[in-house]
Amino acid sequence: MNNNRLKRQSGLTTVEYVIGAASLVLAVGFVFSGMAIALLSKFQSIISSV
Repeated sequence: MNNNRLKRQSGLTTVEYVIGAASLVLAVGFVFSGMAIALLSKFQSIISSV
């Protein structure tokens, strides 16, 4: 058996970095989309009151 394959890897692999980056992009997207919806509704209420 190859002992090198049995050693535990330390550090992050490329796949883990990609998953982390994708999660971060989704989280930021959800935050900004929620802010955009709130801002748009606020502008619409201001415009309708004028």
